[in-house]
Amino acid sequence: MRVRRLLISFVVGVVAVAGVAGTAALFGARSNSSPPPAPPRTVWASVTGYGGLSLAGIPQPSVTVQLHGPRALTLHQQFLALPHTTAPTCAEVALVAKVIFTVPPAAPEPVAVELCAGVHLRWNSPRGAGESASDPRCTFITSLVGDLPSRGVAGTRVGLRDCFAFRD
Repeated sequence: MRVRRLLISFVVGVVAVAGVAGTAALFGARSNSSPPPAPPRTVWASVTGYGGLSLAGIPQPSVTVQLHGPRALTLHQQFLALPHTTAPTCAEVALVAKVIFTVPPAAPEPVAVELCAGVHLRWNSPRGAGESASDPRCTFITSLVGDLPSRGVAGTRVGLRDCFAFRD
């Protein structure tokens, strides 16, 4: 009889503890959907503009500026906001500018800004697949040109002018 009472009180104690633990687990549990990743806090950008454009894809002498801090972060966010598209097929493509974004700890990501029926950007994803986006309102290339010096990037400025011509 004594063993039976001990066994019953043991079982009641275990059930009580399990009930409390289950309630704690129920209210402490997180949902399966995780929040979106936080935007990067540190971004570096190397922006290259060209003195002339070549339809053969060979740019003329270049000027490169290094961006960091809020300006690089803003340019990167503008890039991420561009609509992904299928790259157009053009007989002639002019390289207007080049940007290399570095978002630690990832490897640098080079992006080619090309003029072909408007301004398009091409890059390889981290998995190596080719990706493309368009700049239909010319906002990205406008910001990019604003980060370059006024001299030595006449070709890139022609790309900006042509972007607005294709847009209208």
